[in-house]
Amino acid sequence: TLKVTFKDCILYALSIGASVQNPSDIKYLYENDEKFSAFPTMAIIPGQMALSTSSIMENVIPGRSIDLTQILHGEQYLEIFRPMPTEGHLNNVFRIIDVLDKGSNAVILIGVDTFDENGHRICFGQTSIVVVGAGGFGGKRKTDKNIDIDNPPNREPDASEQQQTS
Repeated sequence: TLKVTFKDCILYALSIGASVQNPSDIKYLYENDEKFSAFPTMAIIPGQMALSTSSIMENVIPGRSIDLTQILHGEQYLEIFRPMPTEGHLNNVFRIIDVLDKGSNAVILIGVDTFDENGHRICFGQTSIVVVGAGGFGGKRKTDKNIDIDNPPNREPDASEQQQTS
């Protein structure tokens, strides 16, 4: 179970670049706005947070223990069924979808269903986790269980911004 508050929603919006300079972002940044809501992609976060404290990846690669300092986030699929609540408790249900041997590395496909405190399904996410150095265990290299990520459209971006960094 993971608790979500309006502050979490605001911090997430700020972390992805929402700004009070953009009037359409106010609904993600001001909790008293009549349309206050969580930015839709925030639905990924509860599953990722819970996954980081879960033991689901223990013993999934035959003969290997997973060093969490050697994992990388691969692909991410997200399907949203209802808006993310701005307050409340969320429950995540994990399952290992597949484990692939990619030579020197392994890839673990994990499915996460996120539910609100009333049992309504908020979203489904599929995450591919690359485990560096954990391959070579003789498993299969490919799967038909991976949900393909759409290619970006072949057009100019909707928006583009450059910022100077130090």
